[in-house]
Amino acid sequence: MNVGMIGVTDSGIGGFSVLRALQQTLPRENFLYFADTAYSPYGEKSPEELLARTERIMGWMAKQKVTLLVLACHTSSAVLQNSPLSIMPYMTMLAPTLQAVLSHAYEKGLGIWATPLSIKKKMLETLLRQHNFPYPITPLSCPDLAPLIEARRWEEACIRAQGALSFFQQHPVDVIVHGCTHYPLLEPYLKGSFSFLDPAFALAQSVKTYLQNQGTLNTTGQGSLQLCCSGPTQNVMDFVTSSLNAPYSWLTPSLS
Repeated sequence: MNVGMIGVTDSGIGGFSVLRALQQTLPRENFLYFADTAYSPYGEKSPEELLARTERIMGWMAKQKVTLLVLACHTSSAVLQNSPLSIMPYMTMLAPTLQAVLSHAYEKGLGIWATPLSIKKKMLETLLRQHNFPYPITPLSCPDLAPLIEARRWEEACIRAQGALSFFQQHPVDVIVHGCTHYPLLEPYLKGSFSFLDPAFALAQSVKTYLQNQGTLNTTGQGSLQLCCSGPTQNVMDFVTSSLNAPYSWLTPSLS
């Protein structure tokens, strides 16, 4: 039995879309969600800053008996994919996103909507071409959308998102992959016939496979959830109160 926890970290509430998939796939596992609100937004940080910050978070999580860390943020995933993080095993969003995209059927091509930094780095596009993905790839940069979702300004976020997504009406694709973990939180509010691909479930399956291979998959008992914020908590608390159905407890981290 795995007596440790799975850590999930993001700069705010976006990673809850990943946590949701993890809890559905692994209901008997124990999770620690770290909202790094003191360091948000990650998109404004340099690779060196993100690496140092993630190492610090890992060090604190190791003390909480976390044995695997999930970077539930596409921006930090793109920056830290090949970084020398050695405190504990970790998974990024990149490989599961690639897996989810390659498993889909296509005729017209793939759309990617993501933050400006993720679009600029072209990590997913590069990996897809390395895997001989033969279809057109249409990227869409969405400035300020994630901060609007983070602030739970749903109406403004929807207006911004609908305007951005109209781009795909002129450039049709088969499916649009979420290149930011905040974006799936907006899906219930969006209108139109857009088809979205959420890589969170591919990541959750990857975590399950990893635990099975390690012989640490929990097969009995009830999973638990602890939440913590490195900075302002009110927005995260409001989101959790309105959106999270599972029982949880709060933990105060000793870093900021």
